[in-house]
Amino acid sequence: MQFKEFQDDYRNSQRDNADLSKLVAAFKTQIGYHENIISKMDSQMQNELNLKKNIHSKKTVQDTKSITNYMASLREKKTKEEMVLLTKAIRISAMGQREIMKAMHPGMSETEIQGVHEFVYKKYGSEFEGYPSIVGAGNNGCVLHYIENSKTKVDNDLVLMDLGAEYHGYTADVTRTIPANGKFSPEQKLIYDLVYEAQEAGIAAAKIGSTFRSTDVIARKVIYEGLIKLGIADSDEKAAKFFPHGLGHHIGLDVHDPGLYNLIENNMVITIEPGIYIPNGSDCDKKWWGIAVRIEDDILITPNGPINLSAEAPRKSQDIEALMAEKSVFDDFHLPKLD
Repeated sequence: MQFKEFQDDYRNSQRDNADLSKLVAAFKTQIGYHENIISKMDSQMQNELNLKKNIHSKKTVQDTKSITNYMASLREKKTKEEMVLLTKAIRISAMGQREIMKAMHPGMSETEIQGVHEFVYKKYGSEFEGYPSIVGAGNNGCVLHYIENSKTKVDNDLVLMDLGAEYHGYTADVTRTIPANGKFSPEQKLIYDLVYEAQEAGIAAAKIGSTFRSTDVIARKVIYEGLIKLGIADSDEKAAKFFPHGLGHHIGLDVHDPGLYNLIENNMVITIEPGIYIPNGSDCDKKWWGIAVRIEDDILITPNGPINLSAEAPRKSQDIEALMAEKSVFDDFHLPKLD
């Protein structure tokens, strides 16, 4: 019974004192009922607040390191089912590198080069890019994670292209460096062939039982000795400035898939990606300035030795030049000019 109903009944009815007493008693009973509900709700809320306070005040111990290491050990080795998807992503990426080798010319922009790669990805059913595409011409290639891709004309520079297709959740990571005009200059070729030699040594060393560190050391030694021989550096310490990153990483669901990075084991898929980067203004002969080379391939570790899953994209300098001389499907692709 609401208070207004009580008033109406009191005013409008000709109830005797007994009826009025019953009415008052009923109203008091209802007030007591609501007060009891409110009291219980208040008590329940207070208990919840106290519980939350106690939870936040106590220091809980969680072994997150063991969980992280356990998950990394699972992610770093690939199953047969995973390899189907990952291999497809890698081959799509290699096809993108092949097509741009044929389509490349000095008048292209970095963004247009990126577009050719990603167009090929879509034609093969890739849903996304595995990471922001890197296309750096000349000195831009010296920026390790250059993603602006804003140079409007690549001219006669080397073009470093680090891109990867994502296919059904699995991501490739393939890098090629090619001369925009189709021919390596003498300086470009010397640096390129040195990086290729280092990559060959790194791939050969990536065997079951080897360590990631030992593989890195082997490839790095090739580059340091080569740079010193070319007169670009006079010590390993100075040569290290031109190779400022590690030799490789795991790939899979992420472009940098989790891993323990201890021993190289069967069914791992890792990148081998040595590089040399000589920015403008470096302490060496000016003829080397603006040359940046990285060659990156996705390597499956097996009991029979490493397998290069991205080998369909040429790596040898002479093979790159030969493919760049071939006709491209994009040669006859013309759009109307816009003012």
